[in-house]
Order: sequence, then structure tokens, then C-alpha cells
Amino acid sequence: HDDIPGSGATIQLGLVQTFLLDRVRVLYDSASTKAALICVQVGVSTLAANDVTFRDCQFWAGDFAGTQIAVDFSTGGSGCGAYRFYNTQMKTNATDGIGLRFNNSTIIDTVFLGPGTVFEDCKTSLQKNSGAGEVANLYANQVVFDSATTCCVRCEPAGLNRTWSFDGCWFSAGTGGVALLFSNSNGGTCEGISVRNSPV
Repeated sequence: HDDIPGSGATIQLGLVQTFLLDRVRVLYDSASTKAALICVQVGVSTLAANDVTFRDCQFWAGDFAGTQIAVDFSTGGSGCGAYRFYNTQMKTNATDGIGLRFNNSTIIDTVFLGPGTVFEDCKTSLQKNSGAGEVANLYANQVVFDSATTCCVRCEPAGLNRTWSFDGCWFSAGTGGVALLFSNSNGGTCEGISVRNSPV
């Protein structure tokens, strides 16, 4: 990046199916003014993206303009799903950055966060607190949620959110932070939350 973006994403995926991002890196130089506001945005307006895999990627959102987001799901349309992350690092600004945000207006069904996936130095590592759409069947296996200053996982949906499973994960929130936050403060419900073999 040659300057500081005020909006938009470096990579936007809309209306794609069976799509692989392999060893893709969106990085920033913390000593310069080069940054990404959103590294990857999945779903643009009403264009749904389905069956997307992230493998061996690094997404570092910058320290500069607005709320930085490593991977943003802002899908609309008729709903979408089948997203997989393997050995992928999502890193943002610890002051106001989000690692993985769900801002969907319709259902997202089946998200798999696999071994080697790491969230680092985020204010919130994984967040669902905006957008009326449901996130169903989220499975995190051997995922590291490291150095989150506020929340490792924040789920305060406006609608229904169900079947989120965390198995063999590591949660590390800063002083005064929360490892797992599930609430109905935005008027929605969380159903079927499972945490196993995971130090909190």
C-alpha cells in the first residue's frame, strides 16, 4: 500500500465459488504509513461467496485509519457458507482492530477454523455483534487466540447464532479482557455453544 486507505479492502471476494487463497500475504510496515484497513472482505454488497479456503496466509491490518479488520464477512444475498482457514494468521491493531468479523445480513453456514490458525494482537479476535444474519456451525479446532486486549471471542448477535464449537483452542485475553463473551445484549440468541479441551 502506498498510502493510508480510508475505506474499502485490499482483496474483495464476491460471487465466487470453490475459491482458494494459498500463501497470500497482506502485510504492513509498522514503521511506515503503509497499511491495509481491511485485508480481505468476503461478500460485496449482495454478492455471496461460497466454498472459500484460506491456506497458509497472513493478513495483517494496519495501525492507521479507522477500525482495522483482517478478514471481514459482509455477505448479503441469499446466504452462503463453507469457509475454511488452515495455518492462517490474522493480526491487527490491539487498540481497535478485529481479526475475523461477521457483519452478514443473511445466514453464513459452516465456518471451519483449522489447526495453525492464529489470531494475534487484536482488540477482538473473532466478533459477531453486527448484521442481522446468522452464523451457524462454526468449528474451531486447535486455534490460538493470542493477546486479545478486550475479547478473544465476542458473540452478541442481533438474530440467532447457533452451534459454535471450540476444541483444543488457546484463549489469551489481556488484563481486564474476556476470553469468551456470549450475550443477548443486541436482542439475539446464542444456542449450542461448546468449549472442550481449551484453557481459558
